[in-house]
Amino acid sequence: MLPLKSITDELDRKIQSCLSGRKQTHFWYASFAGANANHIGQLYEMGFDNYPLAPVEDPHRILFFEKLFGCDICVKDKSAPSFFNTWPVPKIRCRSDLVCLKPDLNDNVVCQEYLNAVSCYLDFTTGENQLPVAARAFYPLDLACNLCGAENLFAWMLEAEEDVLQFFDRMADLYLAVRERLLGFGARLVNALGFPCVTCSDLQLPCLSADMIRRFVLPCYEKVARACGGAFIGLDCCDIGLLEEVMGFDWLVGCSFDRRLPLAEIRRTIGKKIFVLPYYAYDDGFDRPTLKDGIYWNPIVQCHSRNAEDVYREMAQQCNMVIIIERPGLQDVVAVRKRMLAGS
Repeated sequence: MLPLKSITDELDRKIQSCLSGRKQTHFWYASFAGANANHIGQLYEMGFDNYPLAPVEDPHRILFFEKLFGCDICVKDKSAPSFFNTWPVPKIRCRSDLVCLKPDLNDNVVCQEYLNAVSCYLDFTTGENQLPVAARAFYPLDLACNLCGAENLFAWMLEAEEDVLQFFDRMADLYLAVRERLLGFGARLVNALGFPCVTCSDLQLPCLSADMIRRFVLPCYEKVARACGGAFIGLDCCDIGLLEEVMGFDWLVGCSFDRRLPLAEIRRTIGKKIFVLPYYAYDDGFDRPTLKDGIYWNPIVQCHSRNAEDVYREMAQQCNMVIIIERPGLQDVVAVRKRMLAGS
C-alpha cells in the first residue's frame, strides 16, 4: 500500500492535469459511515480519489464561523453532534448591528484554538509526513441567515441593501483573514476534495431570486475565489440566464447544479468546468425539511443527487466530473460506482 504522501502526489498530478485541460478526467470519491484516514490506501487501490488530508484535531468543526461571531450553539444530541442536530442562536437582533459586528481574531478563543490545532500538527508533522490542510467551505448566505435569522436577513436585503452588502463583504474578509493565518504557518490549503481552491455552497440559495444571488452572493464568492485560486460552487438556482453567466466566470473551477436545470442547458454551457455530482445517502424522497427522529432534516434536494446515475450516463462522455458517493457502507459505495460505470 502506498504511503499517504505518495497518494497525495499522484492525485495532485491528476488534479493538475484536469485543471490544465490536458485531458477529460473523472474523479471518484467514496463517503461512508466510519470512513477515516485508515481507508485512504484501500480506496486508492480500488480506484477512488479520496484525498489524504492533515488529521487536525479541530475543536470547532461544526459552525466554526458562527462561533467566531459569538453565537451560542444548541446541540440536540451532544454524544454525536452533526450539522443536522446542531444550530446557532442568531446573534444579530436589529439591523444596526449589521454594521458593527466584526470579530477580533487576535482576541477570539474559537479562532485561537483552531489555529493552535493546525499549528501543532505542522510543528510535529514535518517533511514527507506532512499532508495538506482542508480549507473550510465558505457559505456567506447561510452564515448570514444563521447570524441574523433568515426572515430578518431577507427583509434587510430589501430595506438596507448597502448595509447587507457591507456585511457580506466583511464575512469574506474574515474568511480570508483566517486563511492568511493558516498560510502563515506554512500550511498548504486545499478543499475537501484536494483541489487548490475553495468550496462555496449555501443551502439557502434557493430562497433568493437570480437577481438577488447576483447582487449579494456571487460578488462575495468571487472575492474569496480570486484570493484562493478559484472555487467549486453549488448553483442552487434554476435560472438559465444565471447558469450561462456563472459558467462564464474565469474563477469558477467546478459546479453542482440545481436539479431543475435541464441537462441539455448544462451540457451546452459547461465547457471545461467540472461537473460536481453528489450522490447522498439519506432518503432522497424528502423534498422539503422533514421531521425525523425529532430532528428536522434538510436533505439538500436541489442537486442532481436523486438521479445521479442517469445524470452520469448523460454527462460522462463530454464533461470533467467529480462524483461523490455517500452511502451507508463501502460495499454500497462500490456497488453504486459499478452501476454508474457499467451504464456509461
